[in-house]
Amino acid sequence: MQPIQIIRGSITSIAAEAVVNPADCGLSDMGRVSHAIFATAGYSQLRSACRKIGHCAHGNAVITPGFALQAKYIIHAVGPAGVRGGVNEQKQLYQAYHQALTLAAAHDCSSIAFPLLSAGVFPLEMLWKTGLRACLAYRRLHPESDMEMIFAITDAKVQETGRQVLTRLLSEQEKTQRLNMDGMECEAVFFSLSGNPDGSRHSDLSRMLFPVLQTLVQQKCTVFEDEAGARAALEAEEWGVLKKLAEVQTGSRSVIWQGCRQLLALRALEAACLQNSELKDWLSGTGSACLVACDDQENVWSCGFEIGDIRCHNLDCWSGQNLLGFTLMEVRENITNEKGEQQWENYSLR
Repeated sequence: MQPIQIIRGSITSIAAEAVVNPADCGLSDMGRVSHAIFATAGYSQLRSACRKIGHCAHGNAVITPGFALQAKYIIHAVGPAGVRGGVNEQKQLYQAYHQALTLAAAHDCSSIAFPLLSAGVFPLEMLWKTGLRACLAYRRLHPESDMEMIFAITDAKVQETGRQVLTRLLSEQEKTQRLNMDGMECEAVFFSLSGNPDGSRHSDLSRMLFPVLQTLVQQKCTVFEDEAGARAALEAEEWGVLKKLAEVQTGSRSVIWQGCRQLLALRALEAACLQNSELKDWLSGTGSACLVACDDQENVWSCGFEIGDIRCHNLDCWSGQNLLGFTLMEVRENITNEKGEQQWENYSLR
């Protein structure tokens, strides 16, 4: 069985146990797909059920009966309504898919059909990548589940874009990289701190980690009593800017910073995983692999080399300490053992 199917057709005609309605916060029949679901299910009954629920926040989902639909349930998932497609909006979109899948599993659904949530609001490829990543992450985290996942798309070009993105994501998922450690090989995941050689943060993982890096640089500036630098760190939009702010912090307080930086990184990463389910799912999905941060301009948090450099794959060649990679592995262990979530529940990244 294919992990995810992207088919041509109306979601109201799909024989799935749950169909997902692209809802707004008021659970009204806004939009073409939502209107079709209401009309097919029976407007008065579905509207009455939605009124009893009343409200659903962005990034969340609620469930009602399917009424006259073939589906047993309708899951109302509320994607972002903004127009920027920034970090918060992508996070809300990912969480909307995640919550829909969680609800379907809680109601023993063997299949779920999605439209493309927040269609027309953000760039098409970003919509597909976020939705498909949420579905693939759910499969990795729940290998025992055989829930069928279907995307019902009426537009041929939108369908083809989705299939191309899915093919790329599956190909990336199948790539296994190795790290040589003292003559032994182990599975490893290599990731870039910047996402791009120029220091901008365009890759998905570097986007998710950027608030953590901001927090660490801000806290380093605070240790060195540089209030202006701390404010600048929180206003920075590129990893290159953060690196420059961090590099100028020198002097007698370096010993204090070296003693506390990994604990501060652990706290910030735990908080980030609590606040961003996409990051948490990615981290959990790395299994037992060694995590290696890559940046040829950073010798503390990374291995000291850029992705693609063969020296990244041999620990004996590293010029950096890879503190971020090793700290992420500790966070992953805490998540696996269900530690950390309560410990850093109220910790703020900013």
